[in-house]
Amino acid sequence: MDVMLAAFARGGVNGLASLPHVLLKLLEVYDGDMAGSEQLGRIIAIDPALSAKVLALACADSPDPGPRYFTLQQAVDSLSVEAVKSIAVGASGHHILLRYGAHWRDHLHKLWLRALTCALAARALAEMVEYPAPDEAWLGGLLHNIGQLALGAYAPEQYPNLLAVAQEGPKLEQLELSHFGIQHYEIGAMLIESWNLQSFLSDAVRYQAESPDKLHDAHPLVRIVCVARALSIAPAADRDAALETADAIFPQLHPSRLRALIDKAEEQATETARRLRIPLDPDVAEADMADKAFELANRIRSIAVLDGVSQPLTVAHEMATLARAARCGVEILVGEHACRLLVYDSAHDVLIDACEPDRTQPVALRLTVESGDNLPARALNDNRILNSADAETAEGLVVVDRQLLRQLGTQAMLCVPLVDEGAKAGVILVGFDKRSLPYPRDRLVLLQQFASRAAAAVVSGHTPAARAYPAPAEMFEQHVRQSVHEARNPLTTVKNYVQILSRRHSGEQWAERDLKIIGEEIERIDSILGRLSDMSHGQGGEPGAAGVNRIVRDMIWLLQTSTLDARNIKVKLNLADSIPPLAVDVDGLKQVVGNLVNNAADAMPNGGEITVSTRAGINVNGRMHGELSVRDGGHGVDPEMMDRLFRQGATAKGAGRGLGLAIVAQLVAGWGGSIRCRSEPGAGTVFDVLLPYREASGE
Repeated sequence: MDVMLAAFARGGVNGLASLPHVLLKLLEVYDGDMAGSEQLGRIIAIDPALSAKVLALACADSPDPGPRYFTLQQAVDSLSVEAVKSIAVGASGHHILLRYGAHWRDHLHKLWLRALTCALAARALAEMVEYPAPDEAWLGGLLHNIGQLALGAYAPEQYPNLLAVAQEGPKLEQLELSHFGIQHYEIGAMLIESWNLQSFLSDAVRYQAESPDKLHDAHPLVRIVCVARALSIAPAADRDAALETADAIFPQLHPSRLRALIDKAEEQATETARRLRIPLDPDVAEADMADKAFELANRIRSIAVLDGVSQPLTVAHEMATLARAARCGVEILVGEHACRLLVYDSAHDVLIDACEPDRTQPVALRLTVESGDNLPARALNDNRILNSADAETAEGLVVVDRQLLRQLGTQAMLCVPLVDEGAKAGVILVGFDKRSLPYPRDRLVLLQQFASRAAAAVVSGHTPAARAYPAPAEMFEQHVRQSVHEARNPLTTVKNYVQILSRRHSGEQWAERDLKIIGEEIERIDSILGRLSDMSHGQGGEPGAAGVNRIVRDMIWLLQTSTLDARNIKVKLNLADSIPPLAVDVDGLKQVVGNLVNNAADAMPNGGEITVSTRAGINVNGRMHGELSVRDGGHGVDPEMMDRLFRQGATAKGAGRGLGLAIVAQLVAGWGGSIRCRSEPGAGTVFDVLLPYREASGE
């Protein structure tokens, strides 16, 4: 018991598990730039673990050293949006890395639904008995089983076995005492007491299972939570005992009203689960939890990269430097090389190019905004991304829009508005190939998030102080390196978690494979940030020994489960039995595989099949090579594009992930290999990559 007291007496809420569905919903608020305090509070209020973390942080940050009274919404209001976002990101990373076993996933769903049902019942009961703080009653119901989440975090393998024997009641209490020396009621109460709230909330959790004859003079909150718990844990077909408990504590309430109350609470909880797409069928929940873990992993990876590439915006005082930072950010986030920043001049109501002046064109384009009919002005006035390739938009293109397309050197462009708290700041033009239509929604979301940060930077850059003290290029690059260093800190924490979990789950096949790939993906994010710090794209690591077949299998498994399945794309592998190690670096080869496969996927917007093949024993000028081929079933590459396919700004079948085909070609050439494209219009495309074997020592 001493160990348990030490683990939980100091507010140990970090390990409490949330459902990934709720975490994804919370992160979606940030994706949509709708992070209002009330909306955040509504999402947090349906999850006991998130609520506990917010209350613990709000109380820790409170300047008042004495007892304090907080409703959950007051706690959310007292924190910054970024603090709440950090809680969501941290909880997401925790969920991804733990990869709970099947038993705990099943129980986690049940505990969440029971907590929400109890919260709904407690608030309705509080209103029925005229308790003046129904939100406090909600919190008591929501946190009534928080001790079980704490035990699950403390003993993730042992505690689910106890729950499998007994979900609630005296039998579970005896098992908890025999295994841990403490009951979950006491652990939950200890957690709440550590927040030093001016409330009987901890007592409501501690005495929730007491018999009615011992609660006659107890605080109303204690009695409300006791009745709500009894009603919420009782099966619908057998609630007589729960109703007797309720009658003994609140004799003025008729059983029919209580039956209606709990029935409605269950309906509301089920409806909330339906809105969040939380399956309540245990057979479906296990696979669904794994899918949501991958979705969370992708979301967290995007947030990490977005934070990294956005940092240079905050230190770029000159507009030309800001334009370079914006171009760099767009390239890393969505893989598009053609990008221009147009800054809004409010004094003259025009958009002007923020790039450095072109000596061959001393007079830059100036686009009228308020009364303008050009596409960037329309995007800025409407505050929404406009696509020049959309049928409705394309009909209204004016001459200046076509001029901008020619300057970008692309077939189409996105006009991404920059608006900061209602103030117009500018437009980012992002050029792309029409073959990537429809433009992927996840990239649009990233562009919207990046645009909101760029808008704040542009507005800040217009201040007199910013104009008076321009930062030299050396200072800018120093700030970039410092920002990247800060962005890498949370990655290091996650990496350490992976190592701990790898040791904990050593010998478990699912854990070893999944954690290994998650760890490698963390390394890839670190590599991307490194390229941003170096300000040099396409520089691969030092060539070493890389096994192409293993890398292909790992990358295809990751891409298939995270993105390709959702796009109705399957990958067929045709791998040679044995290929000696190649003279390439592992991270670079992963980037090549990922870019080529994503490029192939973009060529098939309606789904299809990609074939990835490897061959061994190809002699090129006396040196043996291995071959990697990626074939798609798209419409092929236009003949006029073939000559410039691997140049900056040119793509086949849409702009691939990562740094594009030009960077793939640079990586391959740096290893002494070669890449070629074979394509016929309407018959698909094949990219063949030849990579040299690693020579034996001494040769």
